[in-house]
Amino acid sequence: MNFKRLMIGSLIGAATLASSPAVFAGFSGNVGATSKYIFRGIAQNGDAAVQGGIDYASDTGLYAGTWVSTIGFGGAGDGSSEVDLYGGWSGDMGGIGLDVGALYYYYPEEDEVDAELGTLEFYAGLSFGPLALTYYYSDENNFFIGDGQGEAAGYILAALELPITDTLAFTATIGHYSGDEIERFLVEE
Repeated sequence: MNFKRLMIGSLIGAATLASSPAVFAGFSGNVGATSKYIFRGIAQNGDAAVQGGIDYASDTGLYAGTWVSTIGFGGAGDGSSEVDLYGGWSGDMGGIGLDVGALYYYYPEEDEVDAELGTLEFYAGLSFGPLALTYYYSDENNFFIGDGQGEAAGYILAALELPITDTLAFTATIGHYSGDEIERFLVEE
């Protein structure tokens, strides 16, 4: 039920932004659906997912946003959701893009599963032309643990984005997770 309210609020907010672009020049929104939500190689649901977000970016490079998705893993019901809150700074230094920030993953229905999933993650990234490299870090209290006895986790992501047209691009990514606790959430198909 919380997810439905969040999505309705996001849609209303996106419609408001679309109708008044001059007033909300730093805001953008997105809504989508996917056949399966996969996060770092781990299925977050068994069926399709509805997702959406609202972002704000200033001329100084500071940004903040939220993103919401339906989930259904670890015994959580089909109406469960993930809410991501993030903020940071991005800019360009002599042709090299920099991006640093923090991201908090919040699970409103966390009490339905046997884990403490809420996770604070820090990230730093570099980009040059079509190439980007980003590293994410969280301490031992991350969503792959649940029992407070885990290890810190890291994730490195490399991306290549090649424009095809003004509105279409080819993107390829590869990532590597470091941490021993991810096996707890692997879903066998």
